[in-house]
Amino acid sequence: MIEPTGYTALDLIGFTDRGAYDPTATYVKNDIVTVGNTKWRCKVDDTIGITPTEGANWTIYLESATSLAGMDDTDITSPKDGDLIQFNSTSNKWKNSADVWDTMAQNGAHNLLPNSLTTQVINGVTFTVNSDKSITISGSPTTLVAPIVGANFTIPKGQYILSGIDSSVTNMMWNAIVLLNGASVVHTYTISSADDFSFDTSEYTYTNIQVSMKRIEDNVACSGTIYPMIRLASDPNKEYTPHAKTNRELSITDKDFFTGNSALTFDVKRSYRFGNVCELDIEVVLPSSGNVTLGTLSRNIPSGTVYSVAYVGSGTGARMAQIKNDGSVTLYGAEAARAYLNFTYILG
Repeated sequence: MIEPTGYTALDLIGFTDRGAYDPTATYVKNDIVTVGNTKWRCKVDDTIGITPTEGANWTIYLESATSLAGMDDTDITSPKDGDLIQFNSTSNKWKNSADVWDTMAQNGAHNLLPNSLTTQVINGVTFTVNSDKSITISGSPTTLVAPIVGANFTIPKGQYILSGIDSSVTNMMWNAIVLLNGASVVHTYTISSADDFSFDTSEYTYTNIQVSMKRIEDNVACSGTIYPMIRLASDPNKEYTPHAKTNRELSITDKDFFTGNSALTFDVKRSYRFGNVCELDIEVVLPSSGNVTLGTLSRNIPSGTVYSVAYVGSGTGARMAQIKNDGSVTLYGAEAARAYLNFTYILG
């Protein structure tokens, strides 16, 4: 096969599950086969007639779930295909935690609380939201201070732990967790404590949640940094991480490196980077026709390189968007309409 000009060939990505091992079949690198209760990964292309054992052609990919259940440092219950295991520091054992991973996959990576607070001053207390979404507080409250940390977010019914205010924080505690159906209150957990708070939403029907904190006393200095987090009760990892919708988003090394043209109105403006793969997602109102500069990428544009991507918009005819070597993103031949632009590019 002739490689297309301008592209770099990639090694095989991912794995292929070939099912039960067949001694007559030909296997290639990263094929996965099953022998008994153990899965093996092929290490060499054109492997045929070599029974999987640890060596030059094969290596163990997944040990038998039956064997795991019999180990002293595991607490595996009813193992099944697709189970993942996680270490529980409380019991000092490995366990299968399908509920942890299912919820993370649907709602976020570890921290399920999206901090909605913005940097502001409330009744004498300054709340500074840091780049990792932690909150640094300072100042003495003149009266009640009760900011909402998480507003109108959703998590499934289940058991959770709210955390983030430790002993280094003064004069601030958790206030309440409110379960809502739209604007109607379904249930309120009154906390009034700085300690980690466990709560169970299983018996309630709700659409969204609010989390707030409050000062303990008036005219007493507030100080310290708060790391707001909600995690599953079955998740033993207490370490704070910023909220992210998915594990992929949590791993992104740079976010929001696209600065939109201030003369335009953006309904969507997102830029993500994962390794050297970048994604730009824009929905913008175009006030005029012709060539329009949508904005600028603030970093990581290789010198002398022009990236071109196809444009799809609400106008007619073909369009082209380009990322130039100065980082500017320009839409050519635009019409006065709404533009939808989504593309992925590779940094050199």
